[in-house]
Amino acid sequence: MIPQFDAILLAGSRPEIDPLAHAANVSLKSLVMVHGRPMLSWPLRHILSHPQCRKLCILAQDFRELLQHPQLKPLLTHPKAQMCISNDGISSSIADILNGSQLSSPILILTGDNVLINDMILDEFLQSAKGNDLAVGMVEKRTMMAKYPDAKRTWIKLRGGAWSGANLFWIEKPAAMQPLLSFWQDVEQKRKKGLAIIAAFGPFLMIGAAARFWTMGQAIAKAGRRFGLRAALAPINIAEACIDVDKPADLIQVEAIMASDRQYGP
Repeated sequence: MIPQFDAILLAGSRPEIDPLAHAANVSLKSLVMVHGRPMLSWPLRHILSHPQCRKLCILAQDFRELLQHPQLKPLLTHPKAQMCISNDGISSSIADILNGSQLSSPILILTGDNVLINDMILDEFLQSAKGNDLAVGMVEKRTMMAKYPDAKRTWIKLRGGAWSGANLFWIEKPAAMQPLLSFWQDVEQKRKKGLAIIAAFGPFLMIGAAARFWTMGQAIAKAGRRFGLRAALAPINIAEACIDVDKPADLIQVEAIMASDRQYGP
């Protein structure tokens, strides 16, 4: 059974100029047009229409330009939607929401550039993620290569396969997330982030991952235990789950996928 959930959609902007927004001659990445609609509208539409979604918090630094877009305003002002102003860091912004009263657990986190998200992807992830303090959605390389052999992704290679993130996260116990979020806030503020991560997870865990001693599921579980979390891999056997729009080549691929699949419409 697919659980009910509240959701956080990360729709903020980078501090530097976003190359995709610059190439599209718009001020925000969320406003880049994808198959006839602004990028942010795609995940918004699918999350808000999901029957198990109770409430959605859209996290961004400023909503004035987004609200001026005629295709975004009805979604941003939907009865399920809340516009939440983010602060300087992603982790601290998420922590503020989890510590507040806007949302109830369990909570799904996704990103505004995950434009191919649909009910099939969401349901497979939610079914796999439930029952864990934290779950991370990922796609195995063979799933992607079977459908899109020319796709370029960043793959994390561990024992048993290579994986790419789907920008989907599941939090079942928000209070249990505080040690991890506090750590990540600290990492965001440090210049030598790699050393901070090694110090937190410990050299044994980092060396074991680098040497591929463990599968992805084992590595996530071990990392979670460092913060007192029951953490799990939530594998998604749908290639499109890990295709986001982060650069012009991604946009070309996504436009081709949408043009050939009637579920995305005009």
